[in-house]
Amino acid sequence: YGGRLLGGSECDRAKAASAQETLVRQATVLDGCLDGGQYLPVFYILKDELILSPVNISLTMGFTAMPFILKPGLAVASDRLPIFGRKRTPYLAGSMILVAGTYAGASLAQSYSSLLGFLSLNTFGRCLMSAVLQGMVVELARQEGKEVSAVVGDFFGLKTFAALFSALFSSMVIGRLGSRSALRVCAMAPLVMLAGIGRCEREGGELAFVLSDQTQAWAARSPMSVPAPLSETSSLSELLQCVRNPALWGPLLFLVVYSAGPGYDDSLYFFYINRLRFRPTAVGRLKMAQELAKLIGILVYRYALRSIPDRELVFGLTAVSLPLYLTPLLLTTGAYHSIPVSPQTLAVSGELVREVVLHMQFLPVFSRFADMGPQGLESTSVSLLYAMLQTSRAMNKVTSAGMSHLLGVTAHNFHHLSLLIILCGACATLPLPLAQFIPENATWAHRLATEREESLAAASEQLPAPGGLRSLGMERMEEDQEEFMEVRLPAACRESDAEGGQRCTGQREARVNMPMLGEAAMPAG
Repeated sequence: YGGRLLGGSECDRAKAASAQETLVRQATVLDGCLDGGQYLPVFYILKDELILSPVNISLTMGFTAMPFILKPGLAVASDRLPIFGRKRTPYLAGSMILVAGTYAGASLAQSYSSLLGFLSLNTFGRCLMSAVLQGMVVELARQEGKEVSAVVGDFFGLKTFAALFSALFSSMVIGRLGSRSALRVCAMAPLVMLAGIGRCEREGGELAFVLSDQTQAWAARSPMSVPAPLSETSSLSELLQCVRNPALWGPLLFLVVYSAGPGYDDSLYFFYINRLRFRPTAVGRLKMAQELAKLIGILVYRYALRSIPDRELVFGLTAVSLPLYLTPLLLTTGAYHSIPVSPQTLAVSGELVREVVLHMQFLPVFSRFADMGPQGLESTSVSLLYAMLQTSRAMNKVTSAGMSHLLGVTAHNFHHLSLLIILCGACATLPLPLAQFIPENATWAHRLATEREESLAAASEQLPAPGGLRSLGMERMEEDQEEFMEVRLPAACRESDAEGGQRCTGQREARVNMPMLGEAAMPAG
């Protein structure tokens, strides 16, 4: 286990932990850069080169997002199917290569079908990358003993901060070099990340090695703090039991229905470009402002809203956001002419506010999924949540296309765009009755306090007497002496003379007795 399960110097462990954190930060920044830099090039290629209408663009975006359904399966593979003894870095490296290749292919595609195929494969690679990354974030938080909600806030904050500048940079590249050049720049970023993965491997920072068969057998029988690996059935049943918790499925049901409703973003982008003559840099500033608003929402939730019960938080945010969600009416009705505010400033509202609200509602659910998921299935539990939300967002593109088609909104016909905005705002209030399924006292602090009380009660009932624990541990240590020697001690030491054998035996007893003296607890496999 990288020298950490059965020993290893403090310097090696510190070096490995530093490599872990560096890799997670680098992958998080890359994920944010791809989030912020991908939308505009694809949008302009579909709009200007393939001459698609808002309805067709919405359907295309929804179809390319469908591979997110496979994300839980990819997360299970990362959690349970190691490659060369590693659960994370091989999958992460493979996803980087796939994402880079599909961006390069999309930049060269000349037909709609080939572009659609490359974008769908790109989404598949992004799914694998995010599934692995989210599992790494949860594992890192648990290893360091940090509060998961705080780590989740840092993760989304860093990702959004990277997306903020990526959106602006992407718009500048589009304005000067074109949309396809922006996609080629996106293809270069994942290849640079491969160097970070190699550095992590050299420094022993792989987040989840797999125990050898001999070490698993020894760890399963050891009385020290090394739990036996969970079976597939028990882990999945524990995951299903967590999902049945009302504190999880209540807010999740609300978010899925809320994000699946129709939106006006694609049609409104056509209005900005064709009617208000927004240039790519102006649209890039709009995307940048959206990412900045998400970052502000993350900070507000982490430092001000975590103590508010989920029911009040979700209901209140949705109710407050409704009038702000309708502010694009100032642009579509022409009322902005009597207001001393530029159209670009007014354009920041609307879909921006909805994204902020959805982000603030999503964070508590993500934190609970990350913290309450069974150990060994960190990536699976978080990816299940992400897959459901991304699938609902794909449905949002389909419902948006249907609503735009019914109202006759096209690339140049915006007569019913104001009605589309009003209907989308009304649909955003439909999930409000579902707030009754969210537990009234579902807060992060309340759950932590309840968990602490339950764990203390269980520990007081099951903890044996100190003498009995030590005698039981010494008996099992003597029984496992030969197997432990096979796993930990080198062959040269076992085949040495009597004096060398005694010296190795003394080293073994010192290592075995260290956890019993309370100096160092053995980390869980």
